[in-house]
Amino acid sequence: MNTSQEYKIQTFEPGESVIYVPMHALGDITHKDAERGVVHRQSEISGHVFVRFCNKHSGQLDETPKGCYPEDLRKQTTKQ
Repeated sequence: MNTSQEYKIQTFEPGESVIYVPMHALGDITHKDAERGVVHRQSEISGHVFVRFCNKHSGQLDETPKGCYPEDLRKQTTKQ
């Protein structure tokens, strides 16, 4: 009997716009601590997503990507 369950990690593509939602925000993308950014890459081994976040002062993308858990990111969609 196979009792292991396969865990499917959400995938992200470089260039995708995302919103980081910290755990204490309880999924609220409008929370003051939520941050917008752009996916740099995703680790094929760990699943971590490396994101370049928007600098709150300059509005420019930070040079150094930060590693995030995929479950803390929401894909940002644009309404047409």
